[in-house]
Amino acid sequence: MDPVPRIVKIGFHMYGFGSLILGLLTAVYTFQAAGCEESTTELYYWCLISSYLALICTGYFFLIIPFWLLNTVKPSSVLDWRKRAGLCYEPVACCSCIWHI
Repeated sequence: MDPVPRIVKIGFHMYGFGSLILGLLTAVYTFQAAGCEESTTELYYWCLISSYLALICTGYFFLIIPFWLLNTVKPSSVLDWRKRAGLCYEPVACCSCIWHI
């Protein structure tokens, strides 16, 4: 497998960070705009659902950060298929039907 070019990684991370900021701003503004529920109902509920999804994604991001940092500091410590070792090897090996996607 070819490595991903550095510019693609940088672009991907910039897009992700921008999406994180935009989602958090949407959540803040939506939760402060409870009065808009009466005047623009559909738009308010659209923003409310988007805010909840952004907060769920942010929570998932903060859940994954420790694993990413651990794998950065100590490579192949989270999951190493070749050595059949790592912190996440057992769950992946036991439930391979879930992880094959």
